[in-house]
Order: sequence, then structure tokens, then C-alpha cells
Amino acid sequence: MRPATITREGFPHLVHLCHFFDSENTYFATDYETKKIENIESNPRAVAPFDEYREPWSRLKGVMIQGKAEILESGERVQESGPPPQKKIQVL
Repeated sequence: MRPATITREGFPHLVHLCHFFDSENTYFATDYETKKIENIESNPRAVAPFDEYREPWSRLKGVMIQGKAEILESGERVQESGPPPQKKIQVL
């Protein structure tokens, strides 16, 4: 997953992160002092492409989700998703 957020200056910020799903949401984890957290705090809009590359290229597949990201710092979803000290991001 390569979630893209928007910097305060209006530029896209796209970095590969590990992700996981539940029945309704997509999540990824990042450390507290990252550009991704700073961007979401100032502008929660985000996009995330998911691709599957295969040979031949005519079999390539992909989907992109768009939404507002929410920073999760506590609660059941955070506890289930892994150890601290990471903030969990939910793309709604």
C-alpha cells in the first residue's frame, strides 16, 4: 500500500507502508514523528492505490481508495493491530 497524503505546502506525499484490513476499513501504522502524521493532522484527505503486477502486463490489476484518514491512538482497534508506539491510521 502506498497511501498518499498532502503536505501543508500542497504537495503529494507518497510512501509505501504495510497495511491491514477488517471487514470495513483499511489501516496502516506509522511512528509518531512522521510526515504522514503531520500531513493527516493538517489535512485528512488521503488516497491509497493497491496494485497486482503479473506477466503478461495485460493481466495487471489495481484499485484506488479515496477518503479521510483518522489517527487512532487508543481503543480496541489499536490494541488488535499491533504493539505501540505507533499511531494507527484508518482510511475511511
